[in-house]
Amino acid sequence: MKFLIVTASVGSGHIRAAEALASALKSKFPLDDIKIIDFTDKNCAFFPWLLKNIYLRMLSFLPNLYDVFYKVSEGGVIGNLTGITFSLLTSPFMHKILKREKPDMMIATHPFPEGATALLRYFGLWKKTPLAAVLTDYSLHDIWLYKNVDLYFVATEEMKNKLQERGYGKEVYALGIPILPHENISKRDARQKLNVNPLAKVILIMGGGLGLGGIEKSLSELENLREKVVIIVVTGQNAALFSRVNERVKNSKHEMKIFSYTKEIYTLMAASDLLVTKPGALTMTEAFSFSLPMLLHEPIPGPETKNAIYAEERGAAIWVHKNESILEKADLILFNEKIYKNMAHSAKSLGKANSTEEIAACLSEYFQKKKA
Repeated sequence: MKFLIVTASVGSGHIRAAEALASALKSKFPLDDIKIIDFTDKNCAFFPWLLKNIYLRMLSFLPNLYDVFYKVSEGGVIGNLTGITFSLLTSPFMHKILKREKPDMMIATHPFPEGATALLRYFGLWKKTPLAAVLTDYSLHDIWLYKNVDLYFVATEEMKNKLQERGYGKEVYALGIPILPHENISKRDARQKLNVNPLAKVILIMGGGLGLGGIEKSLSELENLREKVVIIVVTGQNAALFSRVNERVKNSKHEMKIFSYTKEIYTLMAASDLLVTKPGALTMTEAFSFSLPMLLHEPIPGPETKNAIYAEERGAAIWVHKNESILEKADLILFNEKIYKNMAHSAKSLGKANSTEEIAACLSEYFQKKKA
């Protein structure tokens, strides 16, 4: 059996979800062919690659334009036309991939390959492969929604109910967002591994795989915390930011540890008391699994805004709005034991430890039913 997981390297969340699913499927089916394809890789599909680069430029220079696009494409005739337009433009590239790979089941962790495949199925150009979509946010958006998708996997029961009410998906499951499994490393062991004071307050600052999210502004504010803390910074693939942040280490009163792109995120989270980050859904899901309170700021307009609302309404995070102080919120969480414990408890309650394995099991069960 061949599982084809098609994703897009827009940030790191969609890729990480694909990697988590591939890992779970490989554990469950060690003899099967499990492959991940980046639909926005230049060598794989030129036009989707071009769309990705336009998207990233929008985020860098015109974030408000993306907000307009997101709202316009959310619901109604215009929303449906937006999704169909993207699908029409990218479906020839998806068709080539499917003809080449000939999968027994396709899983999409990004709406572009999902929509392109759904459109191919609608026109009868590729009927034989079951199609599953794994949504990587805590809200629904019409750009994910197509009638020719067999299985939908979503983060919450509310999302599941909305999908079913609107008649999408033959089967819909609210199993959470897939993340890679992690060992149950204690805070003490994680800090020992990182050579961090076991008694210190530790703040982890991240900006996603692209190193976005006002990291330098956060550091400037947190420099004025009333007590000395340990600050761990992950700059992602942003080499210029990595260099600038390293310059700050020399003059900071706090102990600072700087990482570029790292595969030790789980160790960093296990060692930390507070996460300061953009509200990317994968990062939030990982933090939930470590019962880690969050300060969320500078969301990309649209889905990340809704992610921030989701976490804040459930008590696991505080959304720091544009004119609010990260310093005040961090001080409140770190040095008020009651608030800290309540937030950590709320984060833990939102974690779904077996999400990835349960999605893999549902995929297998669905395929076996179709086969029979």
